[in-house]
Amino acid sequence: MIGTSLCKWTVSYFALAVVWLLLAEVLMVAGFGFPHDDIGGPDALVIVHMVCIGWLSMVLCGALFQFVPVLVAKPLYAECWTLPALALLTLGLIVLLAGFLALGGHFDGPRWLLPVGAGLLMAGFTLVVANLGMTLWSGRPLPEPARFAAIGLACICVTAAFGGMFSLVLSGTAVGALWPDLLVWGVPIHAIAGLGGWLTFTAMGVSYRLLAMFMLAPDGDARLGRLARRGGAAALAVTFVGGVLALWKATGLNLCASACWSCGPAIACRLWP
Repeated sequence: MIGTSLCKWTVSYFALAVVWLLLAEVLMVAGFGFPHDDIGGPDALVIVHMVCIGWLSMVLCGALFQFVPVLVAKPLYAECWTLPALALLTLGLIVLLAGFLALGGHFDGPRWLLPVGAGLLMAGFTLVVANLGMTLWSGRPLPEPARFAAIGLACICVTAAFGGMFSLVLSGTAVGALWPDLLVWGVPIHAIAGLGGWLTFTAMGVSYRLLAMFMLAPDGDARLGRLARRGGAAALAVTFVGGVLALWKATGLNLCASACWSCGPAIACRLWP
C-alpha cells in the first residue's frame, strides 16, 4: 500500500513528545502549577501547554505524517517540511513557556515572548496543516476516516488563531486591548477546538481505519460514521460561530454550548461497533 514506509521524522516527534510529558510530570510532582496554583494562572498554563502541545499534539502530528498517507493511499505531500515544522513547534513552545514563566514573575522577561512564541507555533502548525491538507487533497474523494482528519486540521487552525490572540491580550499589547472579554469568552472555544476538534476528531478518524486494519475485520456501518462526523462537525460549528458572536454580544454562550452538547449522541453512535 502506498504510504506505508516510515516518515523520516516521525520517531523524532514521538521522542520529543515523551520528553515533554516527562518534564510536565516532574513539574507537577514538584508542586508546580495546578492544583497547587490557580488553574487559570501562568504556572498552570505552563503545564497545560506542555501536555497539550508538547505531548499530545507532537504525538498526533508524528502519527498523522505516517497515517494520513495510509488513509488516502497517497504519499505525503512534502516530507521535507516535517523537520522545519518540528523545529518551529519546539522553539515556539519553549518561547511560549518562557513567556508564561515571565508572566508568573519567575524571571524578568520581555513582553514579546508570548506573541513571538505563539507566532512560531502558528507557523509550525501551518506547515503541518499545509502538508497534511495537500496530502488529503490529492486523495479526493476522501474516504470517511480521512474526512475526520480534515475536520481536525480545520480545528487546529481555530485553536492556533485563538491562542495567538490570547498571547496579544496577555502580553498587554494595544491589539489585545481591543478585546477585553476575549479571555472570558474565547478560552472555552480554544479548549473545545483543541481537545474536541483537533485531538479527538483526528484520533477518531485514524482509529476508525486502523482498528479494522489491525483486527483484519471489515469496516463498520458507514452510516454511523457519517452520522457521527456530521453531528460532531455541526456541534463544533455551533460552538465556534456562537463563541465568536459572544465576543461581541457578551451573551448566548450557554445556549451555544447546550446546542453543542445536544449533538453528543452522534459521537456515541460513532464509537458503537
